[in-house]
Amino acid sequence: MLRKKQATADVILSLPLLRNDGTQASGLTLGTLSTKIIKPDGTALSGYTEATFTEPGGDGVYVCKFPAGAETKAFTQEDQANPYVVTLDSSTEDVEPTTVEVWIASQYPWASGLEATLTAIKGSGWSDETLVDIRAAIAALVPPAYSELILVQNQEIVLSGQTGPFKIKKNDRLPALTIQLLNGGDNSAIDLSSAEGVSVYMKNKSTGTLKINGSSATVTDAANGRVTYSWAAGDTDTAGSYLFEFKIDWGSSVYQTVPAQTILQIEVVEDLAG
Repeated sequence: MLRKKQATADVILSLPLLRNDGTQASGLTLGTLSTKIIKPDGTALSGYTEATFTEPGGDGVYVCKFPAGAETKAFTQEDQANPYVVTLDSSTEDVEPTTVEVWIASQYPWASGLEATLTAIKGSGWSDETLVDIRAAIAALVPPAYSELILVQNQEIVLSGQTGPFKIKKNDRLPALTIQLLNGGDNSAIDLSSAEGVSVYMKNKSTGTLKINGSSATVTDAANGRVTYSWAAGDTDTAGSYLFEFKIDWGSSVYQTVPAQTILQIEVVEDLAG
């Protein structure tokens, strides 16, 4: 995760928690939550003002807010080469801790060229309305397409053409999921050339039932970490919210789960046909 220094803006992290049985850890007592932070130099951070915690969706994803106005700030060092390591845990609940890496930067990498780019496109008089016009023009040329998921290990999940969970209608088997698996840190592709296979798992958030249990994805571009999962009959026959992950088999009982710290969510939406 890339964030600005806490003195510049609130540092807000959305972190999921799972119970030890693998179910979503929703409804935890917020007062039992706490964080542990390792600084970029590898030493433990102490004495910082703890985050405030909320669970806005009631789905086991907890928002940790480290306010810019905190008396003792946690995220003060700009270091784009070495991250802070933040662990969220509960002192009394039976949950698996969640750990994420947070890089602190003076500005986001896309910010430096934004004004120059807009000026080149629209002229020196660009404004917020300019952004709206550009977005509308792009939307008219390129309709939203659910073309590719990009799963960044330990970081955010990006879905081309869609925000929020990936959604598919009940009983639909198209489009297939085309996914690029990336390493955390440098966002480089996970080279699957030596992998023996990639399996997929999908669990119903409410019931804990595994809907997909180790079905195979097809590696379509090994060097660039791209795989495709074609929905099988029965995969989407029940509307609801699901957790989804990929497991890379490197052989000799060595496995790698992507995403490693975040959780991909799939929404199977009820259709008009029922």
